[in-house]
Amino acid sequence: LEDDAGGRFKIDANTGVITVAKALDTGGSATFTVRDEFTAQSFGNDDGTVNWAGPWFETNDDSDAGGGQVQVTGGVLRLDNHDNGSLESATRAVDLSGASSATLSFDFAMLGDLENNDSVLLEISNDGGVTFTTLEDFNIVDNATSGSYSVDVSAFATADTQVRFAIGDKFRDGDEFFTVDNI
Repeated sequence: LEDDAGGRFKIDANTGVITVAKALDTGGSATFTVRDEFTAQSFGNDDGTVNWAGPWFETNDDSDAGGGQVQVTGGVLRLDNHDNGSLESATRAVDLSGASSATLSFDFAMLGDLENNDSVLLEISNDGGVTFTTLEDFNIVDNATSGSYSVDVSAFATADTQVRFAIGDKFRDGDEFFTVDNI
């Protein structure tokens, strides 16, 4: 990273860790990271310098980090729709109030014999999950099947910011998964 926006953020190219400067009462700034590396089979991993506002929570699944359509396994967050039911999602809240800038980054993979309409949406909310804005639609037509993704989310930085990965369509076949790591 060559431009750090005057020290307001930085991305470690080796680890993918994003640091965000947050205003302090002293008028200075400090750098904080909120991170989940999925090293433990839990929806509550906190691997950054500050904690998330709460654990991952699922929609349309069993709320079990070790099973179901949304789970932490093999060091990643994994989503699928193998039950061919309502579309699953995983959401996590983070307090970004006071941040002068914020960047969301993570590693992803789309695995299996994917069809063109297999889709996972990356969404963000700045109102505690009342409304969400789609930042990216991950599918094999528009995206690589794996890689690193990064996006400026400064416009969504509030005390009630939420990040959501949601099955947009399909991911039904038994070998089809969407995985996230190092968020």
